[in-house]
Amino acid sequence: MKKVLAEQLTVLRRESEERAAKQRAERCGVAYSDASHTAPEIEALRLISRADALHAQVAPIRLTGKNIILAVFDCASQAAKDIVDRLTKENFIVSTSVCSFSTLQYFWTFYERVSEESAQITGEVAISDADLRQFTAQGDLSKLGERLAALDPKMTKTVDVFDSII
Repeated sequence: MKKVLAEQLTVLRRESEERAAKQRAERCGVAYSDASHTAPEIEALRLISRADALHAQVAPIRLTGKNIILAVFDCASQAAKDIVDRLTKENFIVSTSVCSFSTLQYFWTFYERVSEESAQITGEVAISDADLRQFTAQGDLSKLGERLAALDPKMTKTVDVFDSII
């Protein structure tokens, strides 16, 4: 019986919180979003540090090109406005959507999946001068073109290309 009552209270509290979020959205003239069943995009989360997001009570949830959807608890908050201003100065087109604090807390849990520093995939290989000197000391580079030309591009794995170079 206690468990059922506790579950009912949780549901009522959540519904009340969502109603309050709708009212804040109406006051600000922006959209309301119950996106609690949606995962924010990791690339969007990278735009705002977790500390800044917690302080401003915001969460970036979608990023498409330079368009970003920012979930906010209170769009009248100066900290939230500062985040919007910063993103706008970085040439992002920011759309805000008011959500409940519970939804923000859910979004913030995804910051655990954001790595502090991730290398962008560029299709380039970085080779230091020391590695290049060591590489050239080990073999004859004049035959490299022949070795690479002998590989079948349809059947060759990347690792085989590197083995041919080395």
